[in-house]
Amino acid sequence: MRSRANEFSERYHHNYSILATPAEGLSGKFTAKDRKSFGVIPGVTDKIYYTNSNHVPVYYKCSPRHKAKIEAPYHELTTGGHIFYVEIDGDATHNPQAIMDIVDLMDKYNIGYGSVNHNRNRCMDCGYEDASTDLEECPHCHSRNIDKLQRITGYLVGTTDRWNSAKLAELKDRVIHK
Repeated sequence: MRSRANEFSERYHHNYSILATPAEGLSGKFTAKDRKSFGVIPGVTDKIYYTNSNHVPVYYKCSPRHKAKIEAPYHELTTGGHIFYVEIDGDATHNPQAIMDIVDLMDKYNIGYGSVNHNRNRCMDCGYEDASTDLEECPHCHSRNIDKLQRITGYLVGTTDRWNSAKLAELKDRVIHK
């Protein structure tokens, strides 16, 4: 695909590019269509989402280095856009060394765009914040009005109650990269 895009760029004097699409909405829609056509295939249609782009599946336990080694070669092929992300445990604001290590990995493997994912919860009533997983009730004021900040398509978004069922299933399956 990269060779063809380069060929068309030369032939037609336009910039053609390859995009490693996040396909957040399509990953669930395509899985449902494929399951309807082909049934449940273990490791293919057995979840309600496809891992998007060229990512290591979100449920695959591996180190950030291993993930970078596998995903990085595709970045030079997808110059129209791509993302490398690492899930870390705890509050990233209190672990600058983890961030530095991931940025160093990105530099080493020539990764163009990346994200460090971590939980961030905020009580919408009193403002309490923390990075715990599965916070349902504020320990300070006992409110259940909790905003759970997560990364999706390279951006931080607010409450996950707006996510579709496939993206929520993918979020639930994400593992920490250690």
